[in-house]
Amino acid sequence: MNAIAAEWIKLRTLRSTWWALGAGVVVSLTLTVFGAATVISRWDPGRTPDQAAMGIVVAVYVGVILAQLPSGCWAR
Repeated sequence: MNAIAAEWIKLRTLRSTWWALGAGVVVSLTLTVFGAATVISRWDPGRTPDQAAMGIVVAVYVGVILAQLPSGCWAR
């Protein structure tokens, strides 16, 4: 419980925590959009609707995986 209280105090008092969190969200969203756009740009328009839906899922998945990389590097 003491560790949770200490982390809460740190979260409330350090401005850099909020800046880092905001930057992480922006970078994550940007990389998700770019990752999805890359997959969609290589899209084959002749696909069936099921294949198209799977392509969208893969596009977002690639973007989310790419978005986690900077967050992991910052966490060190």
